[in-house]
Amino acid sequence: MGMTATILTGILASILASIFFNEFVQWRPLVVRKLIALAVRRLPGNQRDRYLEEWTAHSNEVPGDLGKVIVAIGCLVAAESMAGKANVFERVFAFTAVLFLVPALALIFFGLLASGTRPLHVTHSEDETRLRFSTPPTLLGSFLYQTGLNDLPMLLTVVAGRHSLGDFSLRRILNLLKDEDR
Repeated sequence: MGMTATILTGILASILASIFFNEFVQWRPLVVRKLIALAVRRLPGNQRDRYLEEWTAHSNEVPGDLGKVIVAIGCLVAAESMAGKANVFERVFAFTAVLFLVPALALIFFGLLASGTRPLHVTHSEDETRLRFSTPPTLLGSFLYQTGLNDLPMLLTVVAGRHSLGDFSLRRILNLLKDEDR
């Protein structure tokens, strides 16, 4: 009886190991994609596309299914340390900017409120929330949109740590200043 139970236990363990291995092989691509996507979401916005491409290519080059999962976990750890360094500077900078811009933010907010529009426009997507001033079809709304000042409330999301300065559309303001120099 003891020998039969040992043989049956060995056969059952072999069958279960084979089933778990086959399941792991089937689930591995999804797990790796999700881990890399999670890692990329923790990076500043201006680096996400680059690292998504690099880390996906790197994980595809690693041989073996377990190796690919280990690389994806490594990407998650790397993203934590990369985002932490940039995030502290960005949050301090954004907080300082908000302190200096409180009068302008209040003026724009109450100006939009007086014009009869909802002052803040919130957009939700899968992984982020965008906070902006509304840009009604008025002189004030047009000015806010053309100068990029409608994006100033995004600094509050940077201070909260949900956004990065790389996502902030300062390029529009810089382009406007370049156009004025010509």
